[in-house]
Amino acid sequence: MQAGPFAGLNYVERSRGSAYWPKVLGTYELEIHAAVERAIARRPARVLVAGAAEGYYAVGLASRLPESEVVAWEPDSEARNLLRQLAERNGVERRVRIEGLCDLSTLAHECGAGERTLLVVDVDGGEALLLDPHFVPGLAQADMLVETHDCFVPTVTSTLVERFLGSHEVQRFAQSVRSAALVRELDVPNAWRGALTQLLEERRPSANEWLWLEAKIRQRADEVRA
Repeated sequence: MQAGPFAGLNYVERSRGSAYWPKVLGTYELEIHAAVERAIARRPARVLVAGAAEGYYAVGLASRLPESEVVAWEPDSEARNLLRQLAERNGVERRVRIEGLCDLSTLAHECGAGERTLLVVDVDGGEALLLDPHFVPGLAQADMLVETHDCFVPTVTSTLVERFLGSHEVQRFAQSVRSAALVRELDVPNAWRGALTQLLEERRPSANEWLWLEAKIRQRADEVRA
C-alpha cells in the first residue's frame, strides 16, 4: 500500500464490497485517518472488526498493533478467503481470528473480557441493532470506529450519537471530495490526473458517515495511570 495508516501493507489483488484502488493508493476513508491513528495510540489489547470484508482494518490494525489480538467477523465466504490471504501475506495470521456473522450474543461475549478493546464496525445499516449497550454492556468501555448508513436506515447516525453521548466522547465525520492532489507521491502526467481522481472515488451514497466513539471510562483510567 502506497500511503495511509497501513502504508507498506502487502495487499491482495482485489477488494470485496468496497473500492480497491483507494486502499492501495492510501486514500481510503481518509476522513477518519486521524481517528484511526488515535485508536492505535490508545493501544487496545483486543481489536474486534464486524464486517471485515477482505481485511483492510483487521489486518491493517494487526500490523500496527503487534501485541493485540484481532477478531474479524465477515459473513461472505469469498471475502473471508481474501482476508485469510491478506493476513498470511503480512505475517499476522496467528493473531487474526476469522469468524462468520457477528450477532449480539457473539459480540457481547467478545466485548466483555474486561480488556482494552477497539471495535470497528461496518455492517451496512445494522449498526444500531448491533451496538446496543443493553445487550452488549462491554460497549461502555470500548472505543468504537463506526461507519454509519443513513442511506439504508434513516437517522441511524443520530441514534448512535444520542445513545453513546453519556459514555463516550463522540466525533462525527462527513465525506469529503477526492482529488488527484491527495496522492502526492505518484508522478502522474497532468493528462492522467483526471483518471487518477476517478481511481480515488469510493462511490459511496451521500448519506454515509463515520463516528469515532472514545470511551470516557478508558480516558479516566489512562489519566490515573499517567
